[in-house]
Amino acid sequence: MDTSGGSLRDRPNRLLSCGVQDWFCVFFASYLLLLGPKGLEEISAVKILILYVSVLALVLLLAVLIAVSLIRRPGARRLRDCLAPRALRNPANLFACAYLVFVLISALLSPWRRMALFSTENRENACTEFLYVLCFVLISLWGKPTKTILYVVYGATGLFCLVILLHLLGLNPFGLYGAGKNFYSPVKGGRTKIFIGTVGNVDLVSAVFSLLLPICLVDGLTARGWRKLIGLTLAAVCAVEMVKIRVLAGLVGVAAGGVLSAWILAPFRRKTKLYLLLGLGLAGAAGLAVLWGFDLKPKPLHELHEILHGRFSDKFGTGRFFIWRQMLERVPGRLLFGTGPDTVRQTGLDPFTRYNAAGQLVAVGRLSNAHCLPLQILYCTGLLSLLAWLGMVGSVLAPWALRKNKSRASAAIGAGIICFLTNMLFCITSVIIMPFFWCFLGLLNGEQINKDMPPE
Repeated sequence: MDTSGGSLRDRPNRLLSCGVQDWFCVFFASYLLLLGPKGLEEISAVKILILYVSVLALVLLLAVLIAVSLIRRPGARRLRDCLAPRALRNPANLFACAYLVFVLISALLSPWRRMALFSTENRENACTEFLYVLCFVLISLWGKPTKTILYVVYGATGLFCLVILLHLLGLNPFGLYGAGKNFYSPVKGGRTKIFIGTVGNVDLVSAVFSLLLPICLVDGLTARGWRKLIGLTLAAVCAVEMVKIRVLAGLVGVAAGGVLSAWILAPFRRKTKLYLLLGLGLAGAAGLAVLWGFDLKPKPLHELHEILHGRFSDKFGTGRFFIWRQMLERVPGRLLFGTGPDTVRQTGLDPFTRYNAAGQLVAVGRLSNAHCLPLQILYCTGLLSLLAWLGMVGSVLAPWALRKNKSRASAAIGAGIICFLTNMLFCITSVIIMPFFWCFLGLLNGEQINKDMPPE
């Protein structure tokens, strides 16, 4: 942990910044890659344990570093420099704290208060949301994107892709599936190809890819030498594996989020960007016109054709329309504070059914997730928490998008967050993946707060 450089006044924050960076590197790699002795069978329990232990370690680490800084040079000014009071007034941090307050109120007002506070459904209860916000604020206060973090992302992504490659080949390294099983073995309901890698559900794996692929790609495109080669290679491997696991939400997230990120990051003048935006708008309008006029064979395009003609079905979006319709019908009944964090299953929505190509019923399941992050927040914790969450995200991404002198690490992480959020419009939320979003968003916010910090 190198704390050299900077004035005496800078050094407390420099010390804390190095501590947060080291913690982030360890946490990211361990949370992405580690599983328990039962492999994928107990993945959520292991991930939540890692999260709780890691956040506790972060708090203790920062407390020790602040104490060390004060022992070296005691005084009220020194304490003020460590705690960075101006950073506490950062708009994104204030929105995050408001979001947490509304989540806690929602949990206390919920008819299923105990579930909302301590649910084991998706484990995104009020306590877990507290950890999310705490991570975001602490990382914002003393962290920022650095090339060291990108190196760790590269290494962890490479190992993550390697495990998935072995699973796609029908192997079972470390016995993650259990004895005699692999990626192609049928699971409950007779379905196959559902769980893979060290994240589990293919939807969640796709969400992780939608975050990591843009980070590797953007950094690879702007780097030189071996770093360019590694970044572009990892991005290509992520893209191939995304196609192999066949999760449309991830592909849409990377494609749509990638276009938006490219428009933000492209080194063009504002007038040129406006022309590009106009061109994209015209291309999109032309595409919609084609879809309106022609009923194309691929299922997603057929569904878009039907929607453009005003014909909707609960089967669209692999059943997402069925989920969204039910939730939106119930939102007005508990508009401000929702039903309580992670209580979708308790609200009695009609069960989800899945049929095979022959029309046979292959799965029936109670709904426990919105498959859309903003709708999940609105339904569970209410309109106020959704507005606070949107304010937090906007307060981070808007300054980032407008900032001209983005660091290479900042540009890569910002693109990853945009693609991840695009994917999460159609993906399930889970404690397995959401800490990545909160921590990387904290890094991006930290760059704005700590922009005067001496460079790495």
